Amino acid sequence: MQLWPRVMGHESNFLRKFKAPYLQKLVVNIGYSRMVCEYELRYQRLREWGEAYTNWLNRISHEQYALAFDGGYQWGARNLPTTALVKATFYRLNELFTRKKAEAESRISARHVFSKVVTVKLHANQLA
Repeated sequence: MQLWPRVMGHESNFLRKFKAPYLQKLVVNIGYSRMVCEYELRYQRLREWGEAYTNWLNRISHEQYALAFDGGYQWGARNLPTTALVKATFYRLNELFTRKKAEAESRISARHVFSKVVTVKLHANQLA
């Protein structure tokens, strides 16, 4: 599981470097952006405050701090409020069930009786 790597640590480093608590929430929200367009909008808002802020952020790979670029994996849901944990769990499960439903429907339409995993195990047992 991943929700967010070390953004909380990056956030405090940001505060130590720039002493700009008014931008702290924006930096956190950049990391929580789930879509690239949302990320870019927030990133541009930070850039409007000054390029030094975005230059600092650019030193960290997008995959490490922004959900929009994490490829669906999350780096650890530690130190998050309960609401954020519940939301993260809900969205991940919703995505999983939607994907599994589509996979099951495609196997059913292809007239497969069992799931791919079961089919592979049955074939392996037959060969043994």
